[in-house]
Amino acid sequence: MIKSIVNLVIIISSLLSIVIGILPLLEIQQGYELLWLHPFVYLFIYLFILKPMIRFKKYKVTLYFFIALSWLRYVLVPLLSFVSGTYNGVSYSIVTQESIEIAILLVIFELFISSSFLYILIRFLMERDLNKPTINNQLKLFGNRYVYLLFIVLSFIIFLTVGRDLIQFFIISVDSLDRAGDIQGTFLILLRQIIITGIIFSFLMVSSYCSKKYNITKNKLYFYYTIVFTLLSVGIIVGERRSAIVYTALVSIFILVKLFERFKKEVVLYIIGVGVFVLMMMTIYKHFAAFYYGSYTEAISSTDNDIGYYTSMLQAYFFGTQNVAFAVDLGRFNSFNLINLFYDFGRSTFGFNFLLKEKMTMTSEFFNTHIYGYNMESGHVLSAVGYGYIYFGILFSPIIVCINIFISIMLEKWIDRTRSLELKYILSYMLVRFATNIFVASPPLISVATNMFFTVGLVYLIALILRSNKHRNVLTSKVM
Repeated sequence: MIKSIVNLVIIISSLLSIVIGILPLLEIQQGYELLWLHPFVYLFIYLFILKPMIRFKKYKVTLYFFIALSWLRYVLVPLLSFVSGTYNGVSYSIVTQESIEIAILLVIFELFISSSFLYILIRFLMERDLNKPTINNQLKLFGNRYVYLLFIVLSFIIFLTVGRDLIQFFIISVDSLDRAGDIQGTFLILLRQIIITGIIFSFLMVSSYCSKKYNITKNKLYFYYTIVFTLLSVGIIVGERRSAIVYTALVSIFILVKLFERFKKEVVLYIIGVGVFVLMMMTIYKHFAAFYYGSYTEAISSTDNDIGYYTSMLQAYFFGTQNVAFAVDLGRFNSFNLINLFYDFGRSTFGFNFLLKEKMTMTSEFFNTHIYGYNMESGHVLSAVGYGYIYFGILFSPIIVCINIFISIMLEKWIDRTRSLELKYILSYMLVRFATNIFVASPPLISVATNMFFTVGLVYLIALILRSNKHRNVLTSKVM
């Protein structure tokens, strides 16, 4: 039923966007005359490439996010632009008409290549997996629990002593007129990561213990204990980064659906409900300036944002034509070589980032400086196709999004085959980072993914080694 409704929404919205684009209600801004091709091409690719893949029932996380994100980008954003007359998400910077026209066609080319690559990759992996035996996916903790308990105690002590200002729960305080912003400084970031890692292992230990007790007793209270603890972890706010809430919520759903299969609907309902509430409050704080008014309700009542404002915001978050056109401008009028590319990837990889800090200027910094007109390290996210165009030109511009798809699929494949609860969490977090940002340039995705892999993964590795040594010592004593 839900799939039929989603299918109908995609088709109707695409057709509506096409019609309004061809027969506009408002005058179309110069350079955007061919924007109607975006929903037209998306509808074609959805019907003949993406929709048939749903029947495969394989690698669904990557596939579903690809369908949803491309619909937002190719259908909803153009539709809102046609209705509102807002085509440039960034009003304080000018982009050339030629770059806009190139960007429109470049994004279409990206969708053709990336969807075809996704189809071929999934079919290839399905054929390889046909003769492989089914793996028992019953999840359990593989590491030494005492290691986890010690780390949880350490993180709790750090939180109580120096870390109370590093994280907040459910709602960002509006006691100060100053905007909270993101945490700066290597030492504070390290402390925050220790606290977050402690919370992750607390979640894993609680969910593992309660699922075992539920399977033995069938007492629903164990499920609700887990849900309460999970909702607390989903409600943790780090700076203004809403993406962390999304990642935690989705990964928690992946884990709990496996551990409590009888409560799938409840898991999804509770976690998404709390996640949406926290995201809404963070959005009000950031975009409605709740910190300025000192009240969330007053911030909402004082806003006069129209559809044009929300159109601009969606264009910024989902790489509207202007965002890609900025990258086209940057690539056309500046020369970048592969050394810049390798530096971006190295600087974004955990461990190497400390060695390569401030050795060169990252492409994202060039991109934001180009948009703002003065030196700016961050602000706007560089799209995958824009990044690909800068380094590889038009013909190979989709290579970056194909890399993202490949990594996402490989992570999903690895997740399906692991029985380790810890590894499933780590890999799921990495998967969500890539799957929800398929159309983003790869370096920032690698940054978050490797940070998770080498921090939480290090604790897991130590726990795994100590547990192996413990078992080896037990066997040795029995032999003696």
